[in-house]
Amino acid sequence: MAEQNDNTGYKTVGNSAADNELNIKEDDLSSTEDPEFDFDNDDDDQDNEGDDFREMKINKEHTANITDGAFREDAVSADGLIDEDFEKELGTAHVEEEAHEFRDAERLGFVEVAGDDLYGRKLIVIYACKLPSNKVFDQQRLLQYIKHTLDKFVEQDYVLVYFHHGLNSGNKPKLSWLVQAYREFDRKYKKNLKMLYLVHPTNFIKVVYRILRPVISAKFGKKIVYVNCLDELRAHVPFDQLSVPQLIYDFDAKKVDKKGIAHSHNGTTQRESKKTQQFGLSLQEIKQKTGQVIPLPVAETIEYLKAAGGDEVEGLFRRCAKLSTIKEVQQKYDNGGKVDFSEYSDPHLAAAILKNFLREITEPLMTYDLFESITQLTCKT
Repeated sequence: MAEQNDNTGYKTVGNSAADNELNIKEDDLSSTEDPEFDFDNDDDDQDNEGDDFREMKINKEHTANITDGAFREDAVSADGLIDEDFEKELGTAHVEEEAHEFRDAERLGFVEVAGDDLYGRKLIVIYACKLPSNKVFDQQRLLQYIKHTLDKFVEQDYVLVYFHHGLNSGNKPKLSWLVQAYREFDRKYKKNLKMLYLVHPTNFIKVVYRILRPVISAKFGKKIVYVNCLDELRAHVPFDQLSVPQLIYDFDAKKVDKKGIAHSHNGTTQRESKKTQQFGLSLQEIKQKTGQVIPLPVAETIEYLKAAGGDEVEGLFRRCAKLSTIKEVQQKYDNGGKVDFSEYSDPHLAAAILKNFLREITEPLMTYDLFESITQLTCKT
């Protein structure tokens, strides 16, 4: 190892003449302070030129990297705005592609997500009359699309409504497909399914159920409800949220007329008005009937949820209480009975009653008369 001093104050270290020389300034080795730069010193011009060269090189490489990016020169419009597809730049094109993976099946409209039912559970509807031909559309893809739709909601309580009218030999799935579908809809799908309404069932449905009965669990079987006419379904499902095809209404009318049963086609349910009624009225009507400014279902549910620590209950306002208990409590309120939520010890019940009340009032809390004033207030803030 050889060491030499030169006139520049650097120490040269090297093993041989063929080795690259490493210049280390002695002052730099002994000092722990930040180096001082004197830009007026001519001796540093050479070092500064080297720094400038490296900076130019880095800038050139950076410019090359964004030539095709969102900030390229031709992406800036005359008014100074950037004209570019940022979704592409951010790499979201793949997400969009996944969202439209089943676009062909979605266009058919045989599956509909229709908000919530009257008890606050997610409502998913399947129309047999809109099912595609079993000779043209891949039945496996059909099953995957249904699963893809349900996957978004199976973590919360939900109900299925199946309108059977319109199923024919052209779009009827094979029995083996039905068995496969039941097996693929494992516990993940069945756990939070609260009700499966089969509307306008035929002998075909009943025969299929008998065939599948050995593989259908008793617990799941209790969730299946036959609905013979639309008026029966209206007690549980808000029809104004559904896109029921007219041919189903027509079929229902003919079927009901044969039995001589009165029915309606406007999708509304008329509730007998009582002096003590709380549900299905406007706030003004409740005040006139009962003299209460704040309706009992609102006051008592909120009071109970506060006392029971409802803000710490997992799934509150998402999970649903037992359907029969919800009906029982609503009937008590409408009949003027006293409701004590502590007897039920179920915060989800109180939350479900509050949701149902707000859902069934005939006029929004922010009334139609105040709508314009509220929107103007929002704009000012």
